Amino acid sequence: LWDILGFSAHTALHSLSVSLCLIATLFAGPLLQDLLHGTFEMPELSAVTLRNLVIAPLTEEFVFRACTLPLLLPSLGDTRAIILAPFFFGTAHLHHIISGQPVGLVCFQFLYTTVFGWLTSALFVRTHSIAGPVVCHAFCNYMGFPDMPSALESKHTKILSFAYVAGLASFLALFGPLTRA
Repeated sequence: LWDILGFSAHTALHSLSVSLCLIATLFAGPLLQDLLHGTFEMPELSAVTLRNLVIAPLTEEFVFRACTLPLLLPSLGDTRAIILAPFFFGTAHLHHIISGQPVGLVCFQFLYTTVFGWLTSALFVRTHSIAGPVVCHAFCNYMGFPDMPSALESKHTKILSFAYVAGLASFLALFGPLTRA
């Protein structure tokens, strides 16, 4: 049961290292942007930080990857399960509309949480571990959505644009080979 849920000690280290490498590569542009603009900072220790960087990644990845995917995989196969499962994850974020957030913003959140879910679902299926998706989730919650407009207005636009494109291209090139079981 623990192996099915992705709690296997023999796959955790590989999943963690590969996932951190991939997500840092994908975020090469935003990381460089924070470095060049001096906006990189450690989060303050608070209940919100604990929720965003520890509790949400652990609970959401457990529910939407470790519990949902093993139920879908036998009947749908890897590809269809990886594509379908994140829609549940995206839908779970629609509650923000109740708090008064604009509908357009909530739709955007649905879209990017679904896309993020495709990434973490693929990591879970390919590495057989929940560890990598949890770390990616915490990393992405810390970084937030990339501030591309700010990068385009920066005095470092060329290098940041290169880092954004190179990070995405490298991520896409490395994902398959690094996650191959």
